[in-house]
Amino acid sequence: MGDWSAVQLADLVTAQGPQKQFLTPAIADGAQLSVGYVAMPPGHHAIPHMHSKYDIIIVVLEGNVMSLLGDNLEDAVPHKAGDCVLIPAGMPHAGVNLSTTNRVVLVECRADPSFNDDVQVLPYLDVRIKEAAAYYQGMFVEPEDRRTVLDLL
Repeated sequence: MGDWSAVQLADLVTAQGPQKQFLTPAIADGAQLSVGYVAMPPGHHAIPHMHSKYDIIIVVLEGNVMSLLGDNLEDAVPHKAGDCVLIPAGMPHAGVNLSTTNRVVLVECRADPSFNDDVQVLPYLDVRIKEAAAYYQGMFVEPEDRRTVLDLL
């Protein structure tokens, strides 16, 4: 049986990951599961990437995001606060903050014991994500209901 662990968000370090997301690993480095926070500033999109070895689960805490998935990011799946998303290992994807005025906050849960070791960036999709982000952000209308996941409990 492993040791238990607890951390405070204020004690954690945020850094930009290879997918150009602001990541704050909370539990990692040797655990069988890792979890961390992801903050997407207004108008931001991730660099297309995949997690080569491990599935990830994303929980949207705040904001509106579009996940683009597939070999050419052809599948677009919208999410809002309270939604949970499973992205299988090996699936090319990138998240787009649909809002140009409000942030998105997510929690990512991974079986990757170091939180980011299996990330592979996919530069051949850079043009596609820029076009898709501009398209979906241009169509997005800010909802009147801006509740976070805590407001939904």
